[in-house]
Amino acid sequence: PHERSMDTLHLLTLTSLYLALKLTTLQRPAPEIFVRLSRSKFTARQVEATELQMMQGLDWLLHPPTAEEFAQYYLAILSTVYPGDILERMEEYTLESIRGTVSDYVWVRFAPSAVAMGAVCWSLHQMGLGAADCYPSPLAELHRCDIMVHQLESMQALEYFYLRAMYSVAQEQGEAHVVQPSSLVSRKRPAPGDGPRTSPVSFKDHPNVIED
Repeated sequence: PHERSMDTLHLLTLTSLYLALKLTTLQRPAPEIFVRLSRSKFTARQVEATELQMMQGLDWLLHPPTAEEFAQYYLAILSTVYPGDILERMEEYTLESIRGTVSDYVWVRFAPSAVAMGAVCWSLHQMGLGAADCYPSPLAELHRCDIMVHQLESMQALEYFYLRAMYSVAQEQGEAHVVQPSSLVSRKRPAPGDGPRTSPVSFKDHPNVIED
């Protein structure tokens, strides 16, 4: 069973690369290239069949906005209220946090827009401005501009960024019995209609939003 699961993972990885190249390059790669990469473990027909299964599983949504694209959109709007030096650091921390999500399966439960909003809010906390009264909260400013952001899911994403950071610190300090952050988060993605869509809230107002 373990060998079969590893073969499946191998095939999914090759097919993901095949599909990504087709989406991002002008020249269509031949599936035979990936057959050679697998050392003939898989056939071209298997790669193409897996590609079809993956596209159907994604409901053919192959070009959705990514969390980074949402973040850039949010930061462009927030540039009217945050000074240039603050905004530059926000962008650096935000993109660093988003790129770190690729190594943790838990982020799959969050919509890209919520990951981006959580990362933007987390960047302020990293700079010690999470509870600052001199700037409006990102959610409040986007609300003022009539930008619809899922508040509850964004706050859950923010708290998960916080849990991951605390977990890393605890590991570095050699603390025993450290709880994995992923074990504290529900894997169920909130329904589109769950919770208010927008609200001028701050992290300190919702200490326990991780619970669905």
